[in-house]
Amino acid sequence: MEVRRFLPTLNCWVSSPNNVMKIPVFGDLHGNIEGMFNTLQHLQKKNDEIYSFVIQLGDIGYFCDKKKYFDEKSDNFEYGLIEYLNDPQMHERYFDSEKNNLKCKILFGRGNHDDQEALNRLELKFPLSSANADSYGNLIYLPDGREIHIKTGEQDSISVASYGGISKFDRPKSHDSAFFKEASLDELLDVTNLDVLITHQGTDNVLKGSETINMLIELLNPKIHLHGHSHQNSFTKIENTDSYGIAKLPKEKRPYLTHSDFYGMIACNDGELTFIPATPQV
Repeated sequence: MEVRRFLPTLNCWVSSPNNVMKIPVFGDLHGNIEGMFNTLQHLQKKNDEIYSFVIQLGDIGYFCDKKKYFDEKSDNFEYGLIEYLNDPQMHERYFDSEKNNLKCKILFGRGNHDDQEALNRLELKFPLSSANADSYGNLIYLPDGREIHIKTGEQDSISVASYGGISKFDRPKSHDSAFFKEASLDELLDVTNLDVLITHQGTDNVLKGSETINMLIELLNPKIHLHGHSHQNSFTKIENTDSYGIAKLPKEKRPYLTHSDFYGMIACNDGELTFIPATPQV
């Protein structure tokens, strides 16, 4: 009997005055996970909410060594997150403190600026599910082609599937491991009734987009599609799917003071699923 790769249903709760279940979504971090943590603390305080799940759309900056990686073209410093995330002082500051402490699990997909070999090892270590990517279990990798279900109520849940990487026609000089995986595409096409599709690359009408993503949306027909990579906000309607691009998180440790285009919210209210960008789409 064929077994589809999936993660058993996860609880997604939020302390909210109106009981609307929300999942924050972030674009490319390029290593600035502290900026994301500070933004989440700001949103919790501002909205009087506590989030249990966060989705990140690739290029999180997942590198497993201490050396910095410098991309002269994009002028971005990216650095490994593992040592930082495994630091007890960091964990205590953001997850164990009594003031504005985070309760979230960060679910991320594969970007082209992530350690492909390290992510492959995680995929092999957890062949039938998502993968714990740090020692505290705060960072969760969702490999290409896999689907999870996040519980949003007594009997309600939403399904989320991932297809990371980029087209080889977009960045032909990139390492082969950063490209789309055909085997994972075959797995993903077995998914039915998908709520949220997360990819790193966007549709062909956005900056650095790909026709492959259009095809995937047309075949899977998810309610919502979310992507990063272009470093810009965008909105596209493909048949019944609302497709949103989310911009790159700035380098600042408190980016929410000057920007809001790098995040948004999935909201689930009595079975109705919507995505609300922090910066309104034009």
